Amino acid sequence: MSLLIFFGAPGSGKGTQAKKLIEKHGYHHLSTGDLLRECKNDKTHPLNSIISSKMEKGELISDDIVNDIISHKLSQIFNASIIFDGYPRTINQAQFLSQELKKYGKVISRVFLFDINPDVVVDRVVNRQVCKNCGAIFNSKFNPVKEKGICDICGGKLETRIDDNEQTIRNRIKIYNESCSDLLSYYSSVVYKIDASQNADIIEKEIIQSIQEDKSLPIIG
Repeated sequence: MSLLIFFGAPGSGKGTQAKKLIEKHGYHHLSTGDLLRECKNDKTHPLNSIISSKMEKGELISDDIVNDIISHKLSQIFNASIIFDGYPRTINQAQFLSQELKKYGKVISRVFLFDINPDVVVDRVVNRQVCKNCGAIFNSKFNPVKEKGICDICGGKLETRIDDNEQTIRNRIKIYNESCSDLLSYYSSVVYKIDASQNADIIEKEIIQSIQEDKSLPIIG
C-alpha cells in the first residue's frame, strides 16, 4: 500500500498517470474537484448541504471544508493505496493531511513533481479536445481521433474548452508554480521530480520504479 501526491501544472500529464495507476494497480484517485462534485450529488453526504449551496453560488470553498471532505473520504478508504491530486494546496491542508493519516498509522510515501516546460504544456492544451459525453480527452496534434469531432470511445461530440487558450494556460502555470513552492519544501524528503515532457509510457515506468524502490506498490495485474 502506498500514498502518493501528484504535483504538476495543468497539462503536465498528472491525470494520465493517475489513470494508469488506477487501472493497473488498484489505486484510488482523490481529486478535490471530483470529491466536491461527489459531495454535491450525494444527498446522504454529511457536507452535501453546505457544499451544494457554495457551489451553486460560485463561492470559494475554504480549507476547513475541503479538509472535512478529505477526512470523510479517508475514513472510508484508509486501507487503500491513494493518489492525492489537487490536494493539498496549502501548508494548512498538508499539515491537516499528516494528522489525519497519523490516525491510521499512515504517511505519504512519495510526492511526484511533474516538471515540464510551459511551452510544452501550451502545445498540449491548446490542441486538447474533450468528449462532452464521457469526458475522454484527445489531442488533435498528439492523439487525434479517427473521425473529426467524434469521440473514439463513445461516439460523443468533442469540444474545446473556452479556457484552453495560451494566455489562460500560462497564467494558470504561473499561479500553480507560485503556490506549490512551500509545499515542495514541506515534503522535500519524499519529493521525486519527473521530466513530464517524456513519453507517457516512460513516465509510467519511472513512477513505478520509484515506488517499488520503497517496496510499497501493490502489484495486482
